[in-house]
Amino acid sequence: MKLLKITIAVFLVTLILSNFGVNAAAYHYFVSTTIPAHSAWYTSDSVSKDRESNQYFYNMSAYDKVTGVKRAIKVYLVNEDTSSTSTTKEINTDTRVTYTDSGIRIEGNYHSQIKTSNPLSNAISLNGTWYLDDTAL
Repeated sequence: MKLLKITIAVFLVTLILSNFGVNAAAYHYFVSTTIPAHSAWYTSDSVSKDRESNQYFYNMSAYDKVTGVKRAIKVYLVNEDTSSTSTTKEINTDTRVTYTDSGIRIEGNYHSQIKTSNPLSNAISLNGTWYLDDTAL
């Protein structure tokens, strides 16, 4: 009898929880990611966005791998399904920017393009986060 009560309780909890929709937070981490020297573009892995919203990019730190000097980066986002792109934004260290372009607010598959702002800089090491929506902010 006790086993039957436990089974019914588990079933009811499962039934209740199945009614809640859950969306995974969509973000992509950059941990000591090497961005090429002399303003060559780095292409990130493709990631999937499952809800319509702004996107955000946080540059925690970007520094020259030879001199250790902090560097700003330039980033734009690409919707691989529609080929639309965001505006290119310059992002300083410890700064977060918001992308509000209509073509990159929609659901789809995306990648980011990143380069150093200084065309004469060496390769840089980037630590940051790209948020595909506002659920993880």
